[in-house]
Amino acid sequence: MIYDDKYTGYLEMFNDISVQRNLKTGNDVQDHCLHCTDEDSLSERDRFVMILAVIVYEIEHDILTPELEDELYLYYEDYKNGKLDGILGEDEEERIVKDLTDCYNKVFNIKN
Repeated sequence: MIYDDKYTGYLEMFNDISVQRNLKTGNDVQDHCLHCTDEDSLSERDRFVMILAVIVYEIEHDILTPELEDELYLYYEDYKNGKLDGILGEDEEERIVKDLTDCYNKVFNIKN
């Protein structure tokens, strides 16, 4: 599978796959969107934006799996601790941080 380098590309690709294949559960979405990914060949940034795109889709459709809820928590902690600094492109960082924060706040019932 060839991946788009842009975060918005991941969002669009996973949304298209999920809609076209009429995926109903979070596990179905993960199986179809992430199953053939060789994580060892991905940069930390690519892995993060791929996982975040699936998390966004699953939250929007109220099908977030416990596994991706854990990933969301860990990535948010990494963000808060500065571990994601410097791995995101300037043109995408604002959108990614907003999506990550919005997802975290929604899942963990954080009020702004």
